[in-house]
Amino acid sequence: MQRGRTIHIVAVPAVAGCFILLAGCLSGMGGNSPHEQGDTQTTALASPQPPSPLSSQPFRILHVRFEIRRFHMPAEPSRYSPKIWNHVDELRIDAELVAALARNGVRVGAAPRSSWPAIYAILEAAGAEVEQQEMEVRGKDPLEIVLISRQEPETIFAYDRKNRLSGRTVPAGDRMLRIDYLLHPELSGCIDLNVEPEIRRDLGSMQWQNVGGVITRAPAYEWLRFESLSVPITLNPDEFLVIGSSERAENEYLVGGRFFNATHKGKRYETVLCITPRPYEVAMGGAEPR
Repeated sequence: MQRGRTIHIVAVPAVAGCFILLAGCLSGMGGNSPHEQGDTQTTALASPQPPSPLSSQPFRILHVRFEIRRFHMPAEPSRYSPKIWNHVDELRIDAELVAALARNGVRVGAAPRSSWPAIYAILEAAGAEVEQQEMEVRGKDPLEIVLISRQEPETIFAYDRKNRLSGRTVPAGDRMLRIDYLLHPELSGCIDLNVEPEIRRDLGSMQWQNVGGVITRAPAYEWLRFESLSVPITLNPDEFLVIGSSERAENEYLVGGRFFNATHKGKRYETVLCITPRPYEVAMGGAEPR
C-alpha cells in the first residue's frame, strides 16, 4: 500500500485514532455506472457465500480476500435503500456511534447470509446496477476502497460525537474507505474490522517504500481522515458488511452525501456496499492456498 503524509481533518475532532479490537465474535448474526471505478465488472446478483471453515491443522493465516459488491441505485424520486437496512444489524455498533453516523449521512452494519434473498429483492425492484471485484490485502496493510474521485476541491461538513457541526474545503482526490482488520482463526474465522472514511490526495511526486521486503518507488499521497466516524465492528464467518448512506445524505455537503451519492446523466444515485471477507490458509510448507 502507498505511504504518505496523513493530515487529520481538524474541523472534525478526532475521538479514537487507534483500532479498537473487540473481544471476539458477537452472537447473532463500468462505463454506465454513476461512479467511475478501477478494475470492476458488472455481474449478475448472487448470494454471498461464507468462507470455508478454517482448518485445525497447523496452518497460518497469511491473507484475506475481500469480495466487494457496489450497488448503484436511483435516489430519486424515492429511495429504496432504507428497506435494505431492515435486514442489517446496525446495533452491532455502539448506539452513540450509530446516531453520529446517521447525522453525517452514513450507515454501517452486519448482515447474515440468510438475509440476502430479501436484500436481493429490494435491489432488483430498485433497478440497481452492480459492480463486483475482489481485493486482496497482505500483512498489516488495510483494505482501501475508492468510492468517488473528485477533480475539484469541495466543501464537506461533519457532526462530531457531541453533535457539533463543522466544515472545511478539502482538495480534489479520492473519497474512499479505509478498512483495517484483525482475523481470529481460533474463533473459526471471526474478523474484527475498523471502517474509516478518508480522502486521499496525490502529491504529484514519488517516494521509496518497503512492500513485503521489496524496495520500490510509488506515488506519494496525503490523507485526510474522519477519525470521529471510525467504526469498529465484528463479523461472524457467515456475515457480510453493509455500508451506505442514511436519509441525511440528501444533504450533499455532509460526509454521506459526498462519499455515497453521485449524479450521473442528470440523475442522482446512491451507493450501497456489501463486503464479504474471505480468509484463506497457507500451509507452513508453502502449499497453495485453499
